[in-house]
Amino acid sequence: MSIVLMSDPRVAAIPVQDCGEDLVDIRVSGAFLVDERKHDPNGHYAHLRQGRSTASSTPSSSCRQGFGC
Repeated sequence: MSIVLMSDPRVAAIPVQDCGEDLVDIRVSGAFLVDERKHDPNGHYAHLRQGRSTASSTPSSSCRQGFGC
């Protein structure tokens, strides 16, 4: 197994399509701990898809495996 970095051209070649689900600021509810050290001027770092933000606080098995998180 080899490590593939986000800067690898193979990663950039993967097409991305927005699912259209609303993004919500998770800082508002206080249900999640957010590390402010990685913030950006617009607060985008603290946005999750609405379906993820209302999910159980226990990660699903797919989430623990790194899929769908």
